[in-house]
Amino acid sequence: MLEKPVSAERLIAAIRSSCTAQDRATILALGREAAAFMKRLLDGQPVDVEQGVEKRNRYGRLLAYLWLADGSMANVTIVREGYAQPFTKSPNVRYAALLRQSAGQASREGSL
Repeated sequence: MLEKPVSAERLIAAIRSSCTAQDRATILALGREAAAFMKRLLDGQPVDVEQGVEKRNRYGRLLAYLWLADGSMANVTIVREGYAQPFTKSPNVRYAALLRQSAGQASREGSL
């Protein structure tokens, strides 16, 4: 079970799409939208936390894969639904191919 609020965590390989091409207000709005999606996805249900090889980023945030009770990975869901794009950085690359595949699916379905 996740002990901290989701906002205090950083999902491995999931960053809000097209943040680098937007102004600050747009980036903040997209971030709020993605956070609301994750809250709906995770609210009230247990999750298993799988830490990456590198457990924390330079800001001290936990780097994690979140597994839901149904066996799905929250990281994949946020990418597949178009709220994030894959961003992997060695050594945390265990599910990089799966996340890229999810982004391709989102692109084909118009989520990105």
